[in-house]
Amino acid sequence: MAISLNQVILLGNVGKKPEIRAFQDGGLVAELSLATTYSYKPKGKDEYVEVVDWHKVRAYNNIAKTIENYVDKGHRIEIIGQLKNNNYEDKNGVKHYGYYVLAEKVILLDKSGSKMASQSQNDEPPAFDGYQDQNIPF
Repeated sequence: MAISLNQVILLGNVGKKPEIRAFQDGGLVAELSLATTYSYKPKGKDEYVEVVDWHKVRAYNNIAKTIENYVDKGHRIEIIGQLKNNNYEDKNGVKHYGYYVLAEKVILLDKSGSKMASQSQNDEPPAFDGYQDQNIPF
């Protein structure tokens, strides 16, 4: 049996307010766009160039509820999930190809008021928020 892995980790900023839709059975889906950036220095140039990549992210049920309650445009978040293919053929027979990230965990890195949350499919506790400067022993 072959072993494989499909895991995506993205750390970036939400591009617009997430879209939330409810299903008839009460389930939720959240869709958002996440911007990630990287920089490079072109050969023969003195200045760095910054490149932005946009990623489509989709989350369901509890994770979608967390996104609905805590995530807004501009928020910095980390997404852990799987890359899913979104290929289809339209009614005119034209094939469309695309991918999205199915979020299995979202970690909020911006404070929205005093609320911080982490939500995964197995309902893990909130993510570690880091040390405050005064608690660092060195």
